[in-house]
Amino acid sequence: MRTTWLWLFATLVGLLLLAAPVGAQEAREHFKRGELAYQKGNYSLAVSEWETAYAADPRPRIQYNLYQAYERLGDLSRASAALERYLSTADPEDPHYSDATARMASLKQRLQATGIVLVGGIDGAAIIIGDKEWGRLPRPDRIPVEPGSHRVRVALTGYQDFVADVGVPAGQVVQVQVELRPGSSQTTSAPDGSSSEPGSTSASASSSDLFGGSGDPSTYYIAAAALGGAALISGIWMIERASEYKGCDSRDNFCENGGTVKTQRNVAFGLTALFGIGAVGTLIYGVLTDDSAEPANTAALHCDVTGLGASCGGSF
Repeated sequence: MRTTWLWLFATLVGLLLLAAPVGAQEAREHFKRGELAYQKGNYSLAVSEWETAYAADPRPRIQYNLYQAYERLGDLSRASAALERYLSTADPEDPHYSDATARMASLKQRLQATGIVLVGGIDGAAIIIGDKEWGRLPRPDRIPVEPGSHRVRVALTGYQDFVADVGVPAGQVVQVQVELRPGSSQTTSAPDGSSSEPGSTSASASSSDLFGGSGDPSTYYIAAAALGGAALISGIWMIERASEYKGCDSRDNFCENGGTVKTQRNVAFGLTALFGIGAVGTLIYGVLTDDSAEPANTAALHCDVTGLGASCGGSF
């Protein structure tokens, strides 16, 4: 019974340690693809890759990168959420932490200052922005909205509905001139007020920052040692089972539990081979991904804002 529990424990430990490097490797691959997409200005793809990387290996600084990508896309709500997740889980000693704290305060101010002001129209007309009612005209104060595109509708019985698709940049207030004309409903579109807002964006956390260059071998060395230990335990069990079965493997001898002992011997042999191969393979992979001989910070992504958008460069 004790040997059976020992076998089950060794199997569970081996499988868990074997699965851990796979998740980290998958996250690293998605993160690098996100870096490449961000450098090319494909922020939507960068978001997709980094979200997948975070799901596989939830490292806080991936959220910092997601914040920057969402900010580039103009989705400040998701940018704010990503930055809050980073600040709530990251180590305060992280190089990006103090910068992220300042950016969070600035981001909240921008979100709070964003809005729409309606000018003109007829008193008593109902105001609907999106699916929410905002009272009636006159409405001289700012109507707070999130950055992005919003459909504004002003309705009054006996007049055509005034409808405007309005782009509201983060931190800005857009004025909408309302014109209500007698008659049946008719859609009128106002000019799109969307624009890009200049701002600085610091370098995103790179894959070398998060994953130790092309690969951190320490995890693989630990996994290889654990698998090797499991192979040793299985090998001892195999020898013990084979020794007990040896006296039964003869026509002159009969063992009541000979079939069970033989099965356990075969299982132990299979486990020894499995763990042994896993240990050797994991060790080899760890050696191949060991970049400790290379200079520190071998890859760094740096992005600067230009007149046409963002330019990013990497040093290797």
